[in-house]
Amino acid sequence: MKRFSTLLLFIVASLYVSYAAGFPKLSSDSQEYWYYLKFTQATLIISSNGDDAVCKALLPSGKSAQLWKVEGSSSAGYTFTNKLGLRLYATDTSQGSEIRAAANPPSLDRFKINASGSNYTITPFTNTSQAFNAWGGMGLRNDIKLYNSSDANAPMAFVTLEDMVVKGAEVKVVPYPYSLTMGEGFLDLHALTAIAVPSASVTVPEGSPEGTSLTTLAQRLADDLQRTAGIALSVSASDVETGQLSLTLDESLVSEAYKLSITTEGILIKASDYGGFFNALQTLRQLMPAAIFGQDSAPDAEWVVPCLTINDKPAMSHRGFHLDISRHFFDKAEVKKLLDMASVYKLNRFHWHLTDDQGWRVEIPEYPKLTTVGAIRKESLTICDQSGDRFFDDTEYGRGCYYTLDDLREVVAYAAERNIQIIPEIDMPGHMTACIVAYPELGCDPSKKIEVMTEGGISRDILNVGRPETIDFLKCVLGHLAEVFPYEFMHLGGDECPTTAWQSNADCQRLIQEEGLGNVNGIQPWLVEILGSFLRDNYGKTVVVWDELLANWKNSYTVKPVVMSWRGVDYAKQAADRGLYSIMVPTSPLYFDYPQVERSQWEIDCPYNAPYNTINTVDKVYNFDPRSTVSGREQYVLGTQANLWTESCTSNREAEYQYYPRLLAVSEIAWLPTSKKNFLGFYSRLQEQAAILKAKDITYAPHYFEPAELTPAEVAIAEAEDILANSLPGAVGYPSVAEADALRTALDALRSVTVPEGSPEGQAALAALQAQLTAYKSAPVILPEAGRLYKIVSASTYYRYRFNGSSLYAKDKKIS
Repeated sequence: MKRFSTLLLFIVASLYVSYAAGFPKLSSDSQEYWYYLKFTQATLIISSNGDDAVCKALLPSGKSAQLWKVEGSSSAGYTFTNKLGLRLYATDTSQGSEIRAAANPPSLDRFKINASGSNYTITPFTNTSQAFNAWGGMGLRNDIKLYNSSDANAPMAFVTLEDMVVKGAEVKVVPYPYSLTMGEGFLDLHALTAIAVPSASVTVPEGSPEGTSLTTLAQRLADDLQRTAGIALSVSASDVETGQLSLTLDESLVSEAYKLSITTEGILIKASDYGGFFNALQTLRQLMPAAIFGQDSAPDAEWVVPCLTINDKPAMSHRGFHLDISRHFFDKAEVKKLLDMASVYKLNRFHWHLTDDQGWRVEIPEYPKLTTVGAIRKESLTICDQSGDRFFDDTEYGRGCYYTLDDLREVVAYAAERNIQIIPEIDMPGHMTACIVAYPELGCDPSKKIEVMTEGGISRDILNVGRPETIDFLKCVLGHLAEVFPYEFMHLGGDECPTTAWQSNADCQRLIQEEGLGNVNGIQPWLVEILGSFLRDNYGKTVVVWDELLANWKNSYTVKPVVMSWRGVDYAKQAADRGLYSIMVPTSPLYFDYPQVERSQWEIDCPYNAPYNTINTVDKVYNFDPRSTVSGREQYVLGTQANLWTESCTSNREAEYQYYPRLLAVSEIAWLPTSKKNFLGFYSRLQEQAAILKAKDITYAPHYFEPAELTPAEVAIAEAEDILANSLPGAVGYPSVAEADALRTALDALRSVTVPEGSPEGQAALAALQAQLTAYKSAPVILPEAGRLYKIVSASTYYRYRFNGSSLYAKDKKIS
């Protein structure tokens, strides 16, 4: 799908931060004091953005880059250094000069701290008329530059980490509950003996495996506790509400809502449907040690939960994520893994993009060539970076990469157990190259020789909608999917469809005349009306379409499609004006193939080389309001979701990295009303989610998780362990075995010290290990032997996973 850079204005609401104003304590060699440099007119602080990069105005979201120590004096000036060792400096002292942070500032790194009422301004030491400010106003991610020190936005406060009081972080649950009241004390889960489920039956989600019930839901939790904590709980039908974990029906609660009460005597959960009970148990799991999400026994973990009362309900009925499996294929195991992870955070919709120009990925028995021909392309785009360079391999891709109808049913059942409905998409009438390659008669020019596309973009080869056999084909495809996917919604695509081929096609011109469509722009809405009516009348379905449909939609049509607003936020308003519901998926901030931090912040072994300049950060996602354009008509926006297109996302590891942790932000903005959102609370809670992601074996982006602050001994031990684990001592390109043995001996010596910090023995062992680390990293490596053959492999990080199995490399289709 084509991407548009959409300018969004974010209003940073009050985030319940309180602090004690005052002049900062000065740090010294023996004592350090750390502060956020916070603008008093907004909950924005100054953050470094990489070595020698312009600083940014951000929400507190990374202590190392955002906590500063102040050193110096009023007579000599003050310096500001963060935990990364980067020191602030000004590029000049005039208005508009940048404030940067660098390990070795070139100059102008001394500043004055000037009283401004009860707060302060920070100015260059030699020019107090210009102060630190967010350039262009108090906007998230704005550059920090010098501006008039009398400006209303200039005053700042020095806020300690302890004083950054965060509301919405009382429990580490994502998404945060609608209402939470903390009680006193804790419940030891070892005190529980049973899980009681209602004697009355509850309707289970459509598509669930046979035998699914609240009993099976409860048994899954019992199995998890037995495996991880060694706690044995029986599961039985009972209406008793005390002394155990009790699930009780409460018909007064809306769908997916629940009440959770934990006392020292037991746990009581109330809900009116399967989704409510499922959500309650997911909240309960997050209150437990993260080990509950893993496969290993953890009897030594603290198996207690806090006493509290939660009344919770979702703000939106559609809380989803999307995956494109056409451009790159993801098998059942990975899709199930993604569904399982999403269910932890109460996401309940999975939009499955099954077909596109680059490959057809679903079996249709009547049309076997869709998967024997249309699933296969001759090569793949493997890298498309921000410079515009595109790299292809010469490896055939897609043979066998499709789902049978039974595969789809298996995934539907897996998702249904986890309270997730799947919305399948067959994109049409554009994005159909793979289909037309398999069956050329479905295209506008059957004589034209085309191939399954290998790169992204928009193809002009589209379906011949004027041919009755094409409509029959589409009804056959959609009929199969309607029987497999038992839910209300089916997606008909409809984006990026050039109409040039229809202008010269006799069948389409005849259709225009017979149906009174006016011109080619009327063909696509007519197709949605025909297929939407077919799906509604025969299967009870509602169709979903991309927002391009709005341009030529006739209000006289009987089908009422749900509009996915992807090109910007205004299409939700346009849909509401026509009485149509919408789902918000704007490219900014909800396209997750876009990078999540600036390139300067990418880690050296970053799994995904994003080829886009738009950056969708966690805070940008969190501060998005899906219903901002339909004030007073909020009911017309059903919800929101994140989209992951996979032209440049080639593996499971890359997909997980792009989803997480941003998908947690999506879960919360779809679950909570805007008035209850709080990024600082979310950020605090996010820190605890890393352990859950690790327990579920999810690859995630690390940028919003604060690294543990290690002692020098811990740093040296970790580095030595990493080097030894990833080295092949004595092999070509590595130091000798003797060098590795010396490093291992020094490592073992420091490990053996009972108190490595502070003691003379510990200091000596630490110094020895640090010296050996330096020696190992500077030691000569083993060189290749003369006369032997060696395979030369690129050491570039970004090529590590890209070209396995390929013998030819091409740049922009040319051999390089």
